[in-house]
Amino acid sequence: MSDTVLVLAPIDQVWLLTTGCLVFLMQAGFLCVEAGFSRAKHSMNVAVKNLTDYLAASVAFFAVGYGLMFGRTWQGLIGASGFAPTWQTDGEAVFFFFQLVFCGTAATIVSGAMAERMKFSAYLVYSFAVSAVFYPLYGHWVWGGGWHLDQQGWLARLGYLDFAGSSVVHQMGGWLSLAGIVVLGPRLEKFDAQGRPRRLLGHNIPLAMLGVFVLWVGWFGFNGGSTLHLNALVGPVVVNTNLAGAIGSLCALAVGWPLRKRADLGDIANGALGGLVAVTASAAYVTAAAALFIGAVAGALVVVSGEVLERRLKLDDVVGAVPVHGVCGLWGVLAVAGFADPAVLLRPENRLYHLGIQALGSAVCFALAFGGGWIFFTLLDRVMGIRVSAEAEQQGLNLSEHGAETEFHRLTETMRDIAVSEDWSRRADTDLYGDGAEFGAHFNRLLEVIETTLRQVHAQSQSLALSRDTVERVNQDLNQKVKQLEFLNRVMMGREERILELKEDVRALQARLQAGGGGLQARPDGAREGREAGD
Repeated sequence: MSDTVLVLAPIDQVWLLTTGCLVFLMQAGFLCVEAGFSRAKHSMNVAVKNLTDYLAASVAFFAVGYGLMFGRTWQGLIGASGFAPTWQTDGEAVFFFFQLVFCGTAATIVSGAMAERMKFSAYLVYSFAVSAVFYPLYGHWVWGGGWHLDQQGWLARLGYLDFAGSSVVHQMGGWLSLAGIVVLGPRLEKFDAQGRPRRLLGHNIPLAMLGVFVLWVGWFGFNGGSTLHLNALVGPVVVNTNLAGAIGSLCALAVGWPLRKRADLGDIANGALGGLVAVTASAAYVTAAAALFIGAVAGALVVVSGEVLERRLKLDDVVGAVPVHGVCGLWGVLAVAGFADPAVLLRPENRLYHLGIQALGSAVCFALAFGGGWIFFTLLDRVMGIRVSAEAEQQGLNLSEHGAETEFHRLTETMRDIAVSEDWSRRADTDLYGDGAEFGAHFNRLLEVIETTLRQVHAQSQSLALSRDTVERVNQDLNQKVKQLEFLNRVMMGREERILELKEDVRALQARLQAGGGGLQARPDGAREGREAGD
């Protein structure tokens, strides 16, 4: 088999180096988005994971991944050469660098979805695995002929199209994220006892919005550089990319506003990213009008699929990686069949064929990323455990995983210690808190108010205690008087009863006396009468 390699003129090499640097800048964009949407106690952990993603990708993709993805193909299934390459062909090192930053982008998508509860050690293992196996394996099936032009993978041979990676990069990262959050489970505070989701607010939304801008700029290199040549196609690609991102954000806002009763910042940010993801598969193949439509649908999908994921499936995706990269990546790949220029289609007369091929390619991506990812994360969990303890999660991964203490953490610990000890005379040392010094000063003023109030309450309690003692003594005296009165009352009632008895006796005696007196008077009269008769 012949071996025709990509020819890169010097200007093309400059173009790939420049756009590769823009794609590399997307690592910083992801860092800002993920750290901003995470809570402060986990933000350093999220940031360092974005860095180590690229470190792992640089080593693993060089040693293994590049050969699997762009080496000479074996049956269209796997690359079998080019491991730890030595750049014997002009321009290949530049091509490698451009593909490396794509690999780093795919790897870092998972970081945001699984934020705030994954062990750093387990995440490192994942970063090497995705860069060495998952990403390059599927990438070979779609882009295997990128350097060796006649070494296409099996999906590409069927006519599968993904211009800059809606599936190779974004679906891969999105479905791996889905597998990860299924195995990992939600954050401790995410759902209440009835299973209703709580809003766990990110600590720095302006930082997240800055990240969206950085990613947007990087996307111009992501899609623009995927032409591989500085030619007339670059302009339309960049314009289509920009239009899809803009309309995606507006449509997410329009769909989410009546649903949430507010202009949700997450919808605005993720709507833009969803539009950018969706058009990535077709930016070089479609008109500006089609790019607008693709981006608009993606913006709506971000909101709807995010609601389904959280409220129906009870899955916790901190930054919305699954809706943005998985769902919008799927939509973008399918849209190629309906809107791509017929000139790029293998069978331009049969778009249904291409819809089937695009669906097949996405199904294969889902099977590898979600199915393989679920197996990988499950095995990794059994071998080393992928989730931190509940105590570590509550403490924050900044401290529990990296020993990285912040001023606010110190202040929080001081507040907790004072609350537990109830030592209200203690004060926070504001010199220790840096940017948190103002909060420390407010906390100290609050402690002064609490301490003053407690003193007043204590004084009032003592006064009330004295009053209570007096009342108790008076009450005891009253009780004694009542008892005495009750005794006297009983005595008086006894005397009254005795008097009544005496009165009754007197009456009875009087009655007997009266009755006896009448008899004595009759007998003397009768005696006289008798004597007189005897005479």
